[in-house]
Amino acid sequence: MANILNSQNKDQTFDNGSLKIHDNLISTPTGFIQVANISRVYVAKLPMQSYIIGIIALLIGLIICSGRNAMVLGIIVAAIGIAILYFTYQKNQANKYGLFIELNSGNSLIFPSGETEFLYKAGDFLANIIEGKLYAQNYSIQFTDNSIHDVNGAVVKGGSIERMITHASK
Repeated sequence: MANILNSQNKDQTFDNGSLKIHDNLISTPTGFIQVANISRVYVAKLPMQSYIIGIIALLIGLIICSGRNAMVLGIIVAAIGIAILYFTYQKNQANKYGLFIELNSGNSLIFPSGETEFLYKAGDFLANIIEGKLYAQNYSIQFTDNSIHDVNGAVVKGGSIERMITHASK
């Protein structure tokens, strides 16, 4: 498991991520954070992915196409550039907002979601834990299905904990 506190990356984005909270520790897909190391939690627009690699590949492909001997190679490189541009555009259009967890080190953990309302609820939930208003015995914030669960099967909705009824099969 990578140590996110000593990571060379200033920002780490976790697509389809989850946070698991147990007492004073929050685990991410790449490591653990002590709640005391969190300096700020907020919802903001995600940083846009750069189009530069796709543009460069497209231009190189067009330059190669201008030569007679390597036209097929140029078309392939240009097609790769177009594909990179397309996928970058798609990624920039989806999940425009994310929950940012800023650490005392200056690094940020980013959890994208298409549901900004859920991101605000998750941010409030983490703020309550940081402020000591909520004891975080065992919780999980799932960004894939936009839910907050505790180990006993409760779901946090609107700041209050609602118990889920589970039935065991006989």
